[in-house]
Amino acid sequence: MSVNWITPNNQEFSHARKDAMQYGLLKLASWPNLNVVPEERQALVARICALLSRKPSAGRLIPLVLAARESEVFENIGSLMQHGHVVVASPQFAHGEPQAAPQLAVKPAAAAHVERRSLVAKLWARLTTPA
Repeated sequence: MSVNWITPNNQEFSHARKDAMQYGLLKLASWPNLNVVPEERQALVARICALLSRKPSAGRLIPLVLAARESEVFENIGSLMQHGHVVVASPQFAHGEPQAAPQLAVKPAAAAHVERRSLVAKLWARLTTPA
């Protein structure tokens, strides 16, 4: 079984998904068959997959956590994404292009002045008010 791990169109795919790989929240969808990964890349691919299987991570932090070269990490993440093993978990990057954040409804002024008191403040108020 032979699969091209780094394909010629991998650069185009990586360039199109660059923002998602760097700033999106990445998670492991499935483990790749490490037998088809080139031998010199197996260790790094296994480390990337182990990190993402434990918890989803921001793509930008993966090279820092693994103490590996950024270019190698993103090249392997691009291959993992292209083969469907890594997916983007953050919705704004799910389709490759960052989308604008949804606009929140503006609260009326009366609702904005709702006082939030801490537990200590509530207890103090209860203790100091006459019964």
